[in-house]
Amino acid sequence: MAGTTRRFGDEGNQGIVGDDRNVDEVVERLDAGGSVIVVGALGSGKSHFSRAIVAELRARGGDPVLVRAAAPLTDTALGALHANADPRLPSLERDAVPGDEHFVLVVDDAHALDAESLRLIGRAVYTGRVSALLSVTADPAGASDCATPEAITDLWLEGGAARYDLHPLEPRAADQLITTFVGDDVFDTATRSTLIVRAGGSRMLLRELAVEAASLVAADRDPLDPAVELVPGSRLSDAFASTIAEYTPELCLALALIGRLQGIALADAGRSIRPEWIDTLVARSAVHVDDSPGKRLHANPFLAGEAERRLEPGRLDEALDAIARRALASPGQPAGAPVAQIIAAAWYSSRDTVPAPAEVSDEVRCRILSSAARSANARGRADLALAYVRLGMETDGCPALLIEASRAYTRLHRLPEAFAVLTKHAADEIEPAVLRRLVRWWATLVTWEPGDRSFEEIEDWLSAGAVSDPSVDAEIAQGRAEAACLQMEWESAVEHAASVLGISQASSLTRVRAAIVTGTALAELGRFEESAKAFAKVEYANRDAVTGRPRSTIAELAAVAFETIGMMLAGSIRPSLLARLRRAALAAAQRDDRSALTLATIVAGQLHGLLGADMKRAELELAAALRRFDRIEFAAWRPIVASFRAVALAKQGRIEEALDVFHGSEAAALTGKRLFRFSRQACEAEILGAAGEIEAARAAAAAAVAERGVDGDPGRPSMIDEERMVRLSGAEGIGHGVAESGADALPTSATPAASAPGPAPARWGLEGGAAAAAARLAGLGTAPASPVWPLPGGQEPVELTERETEVALLVANHLSNKEIAQRLFLSVRTVESHVYTARGKLGARTRRELGRMVTASEAAPMMAAAGMRPQERGADRDR
Repeated sequence: MAGTTRRFGDEGNQGIVGDDRNVDEVVERLDAGGSVIVVGALGSGKSHFSRAIVAELRARGGDPVLVRAAAPLTDTALGALHANADPRLPSLERDAVPGDEHFVLVVDDAHALDAESLRLIGRAVYTGRVSALLSVTADPAGASDCATPEAITDLWLEGGAARYDLHPLEPRAADQLITTFVGDDVFDTATRSTLIVRAGGSRMLLRELAVEAASLVAADRDPLDPAVELVPGSRLSDAFASTIAEYTPELCLALALIGRLQGIALADAGRSIRPEWIDTLVARSAVHVDDSPGKRLHANPFLAGEAERRLEPGRLDEALDAIARRALASPGQPAGAPVAQIIAAAWYSSRDTVPAPAEVSDEVRCRILSSAARSANARGRADLALAYVRLGMETDGCPALLIEASRAYTRLHRLPEAFAVLTKHAADEIEPAVLRRLVRWWATLVTWEPGDRSFEEIEDWLSAGAVSDPSVDAEIAQGRAEAACLQMEWESAVEHAASVLGISQASSLTRVRAAIVTGTALAELGRFEESAKAFAKVEYANRDAVTGRPRSTIAELAAVAFETIGMMLAGSIRPSLLARLRRAALAAAQRDDRSALTLATIVAGQLHGLLGADMKRAELELAAALRRFDRIEFAAWRPIVASFRAVALAKQGRIEEALDVFHGSEAAALTGKRLFRFSRQACEAEILGAAGEIEAARAAAAAAVAERGVDGDPGRPSMIDEERMVRLSGAEGIGHGVAESGADALPTSATPAASAPGPAPARWGLEGGAAAAAARLAGLGTAPASPVWPLPGGQEPVELTERETEVALLVANHLSNKEIAQRLFLSVRTVESHVYTARGKLGARTRRELGRMVTASEAAPMMAAAGMRPQERGADRDR
């Protein structure tokens, strides 16, 4: 696999990434006789930066003296200077004499120099005998034992040297550095985000993480698999160990506790961990504080593991037991889900270090066990969830616990039990908040696995308990809206979703889901402006009123996923979707939220495949997503994600792999859903078309269009359906393909005789976006002959920048993003951004369409005069 076999010893060949490190600027200062102090945390890349400066000095004809300070030399006066055999160094120990050579002195880890060495270097700098480059390690938390030596600080404060502070890596630079280390075709979006977060701004850690993850990918393993742990004594383990080498035992305990209590609220953590310790860990990027109102804490799992290994045996367990006992002793102050998991685990293993389940109140017992079971289900551990359920059933069967029992039974394919357990309590016996959750899950079950069940059964159960709660009714209406979507009954979906949005008591989560359904259904109906407004409402509804950031990462990613589909149908692109994805993926990585990371990978596959036409990257993302399906809520989407992946494989010419994925993704339980049948038929058409089996592909494409119909009426072909038929039918139009593959499966208006006169869109009876799409694909020249492009709805026209036009023309010449980046001396990410922006401005649905539109505008006259096609023009230039 590309990138995984690269060796990393020759770091001099790797570029300097980051706006805070300018090699030329430092070299020019040294050449002019000045001195420089470079300050950064451990792993900030000081040594790599210094080596790049030395390499540039030598390239300019200089001969710097290199000194490496080290702890074993600190106790000896002038130890580091005497360890270097360069004949110029002894002259610093005496007074200057005429003829002494001025030279550049480079000292790595200058903070480890002894006091006499620092005094000599300082005197040499002030007398102009040397230009010094001193790199110094500093603690970002400001620990006094890691402070910069006073002599070096004075050198800066008194004007003897300029100071450059190297800051922790920010996400974009870290992403570029990963590409530098292993290439841009090894990791999916979720893996990249997780590596960035776990590195905590350290270049050293990022490098070791990337190399280790690349080796796992090469071995066909998932770097984000929870079973992947640090191997003691490995390079990666030692890198993390060196990062916390100076941590006090108290800091190690605090970090280990937060690592075991991932997601604990800051206020709850403060009851057991001193606030100043938490502040120090946050300053060192060992712990992240999320954007939630509760300010939840999330520890770097690898750092937390190393901290745990440094503790005395049993000390961490004692501290956790103390936290559990304190939480049970004050039941009026719920300690949150992380502490509940610790208590439930103690109960499950029958440890006597915490009070037994029978010794606490029914309410507390239910809260703890249901919370622990919910967490287990979220991690795909149905077995553990049922174990907690059984533990609760020994004393009672609270409704919240039964919801988790139903989810676990569903995961284990025990559907009769999954339905039966939900009605063990009458509706009027359940508190409103839990009742909403129960009905929400029940409606989801009916939507996906109905059997002989229906929404009316839920309503009858509520009526029997004389429950009349609009917020509960909203959950049923939302279930009906989603069920309508699965049957591609888009008008009905809009109607049911509107009823949810009309209920003021509906929960915020349900309102977000309803708005997503509305946006998706309206896009399928061709009402794109209304769809865009609906998705704007989704984004607004999920924003925190204070911070402006998403309240739910899962909801944000779901919104981006479905908005991507809507925009694909509309043939327009919002480049901001990719930025939203990156922010959400980083938030998910900070929380180590496997469910959100899985969804982020699916969305990345959509954006790169459906909108970016980068099928190699799309397949990489979707393959990673399919490995991470843990939650039962995701299971129903596996066939569609697998279909996306199969198409991406087919479009790369990997037909056998595509067929394996396609045939392995069929789910018998979902064949009753029109959306899944349509997805499989469309996927089959793409695979067969890529394989050259055009007749069979046309038949599958026609069947996909027919699947859009309702109650025997043929469905309205979307622009995407039409583009597929055009591709499979060639430039003569779809008439032959339809006639030969079952014309009665398509609307009458879309199946005219092949010999009908007039432009293709008119012959096919297409209107609006479908006609434009068909015309573009058939090469009928619908693109305007100007770089200024009109937008629908009377908006002002847009104009591509010079760089965007240049990139688009290279796209037209069939260059990949990497090839364009090399040709224009840009990063791959920058090229990717230009492509997305240009396509968004022009409304081009694919890279190929972007190239065709810009070529028609910019290059057609020139090429026509030269008698060349775009491919020939590129080939000529390459020669």
